Amino acid sequence: MSLRIIAEYSSDSDSDTESNNQQLLPNRADLIVIEKLVKNLIDNVVRKLHRQDNRLRSKTIDESEADSDESDLSPWTVDSDDDDQDDEMDNEWNKPCRTKGELDYSELPKIEKLNISSPIEQLTQLGNVTSIIDQLIIIKSFTNLPALDLDTIVFLKNGLEIGPIFDVIGPVKQPSYVIRFNSAIEIKNSKISVDTPVYYNANFPEPYTKYIFVNDLYQERGSDASWKHNNEPPVEFLDYSDDETERIEKWKQKAKSRHKKA
Repeated sequence: MSLRIIAEYSSDSDSDTESNNQQLLPNRADLIVIEKLVKNLIDNVVRKLHRQDNRLRSKTIDESEADSDESDLSPWTVDSDDDDQDDEMDNEWNKPCRTKGELDYSELPKIEKLNISSPIEQLTQLGNVTSIIDQLIIIKSFTNLPALDLDTIVFLKNGLEIGPIFDVIGPVKQPSYVIRFNSAIEIKNSKISVDTPVYYNANFPEPYTKYIFVNDLYQERGSDASWKHNNEPPVEFLDYSDDETERIEKWKQKAKSRHKKA
């Protein structure tokens, strides 16, 4: 008896659960309607996108044909005027910053070759080319060599002239030397590249070989003067500073102030 009651109860509960699930889940007809609505919506969106894309394509073709009739340019051809303007802008950006009145290397007087050569057995290696910048080459010297002064002539290992020293930078114990050419093409034609060895002739007299003497540098008077637009003034307008005179004047002023206090 009890088993039959349990069986009937379980069958009733199963039927109730199925009926509840059927009430919660949509029927098949509703699902079909929903699927059709979603499909129609997607189809409409796709058709609109296709129509818009076709309009854009036709508009682009019409504009490109009109442009080709007027200037014989395809939509993928770059205007040469624009190229010229871009090149001009690039050239402006590539130029170094300069103050007003400051001369560029290309505006300096041309370097005149002396057309001299050196016997190979008299050459002493000065150092190697470390960098090439436009129309300048930078030479890093070896240590334990005397420092060379401006306008000293340097040579290749075959004794051919490279040119005079244009500038000396760095410490006196191991300076770097700058050689200026009239153009970058001259450097290329000279077949000078990074790591090229550079030499000088210690037997040549001045003005072909000149040395920097530290004691002479100590005795030179420096100048703190500045010219228009913060450029260096001409030689005749240099205002040399005399540190010794300044120290004496300061000592006198201090002595006067001490005398007044006393």
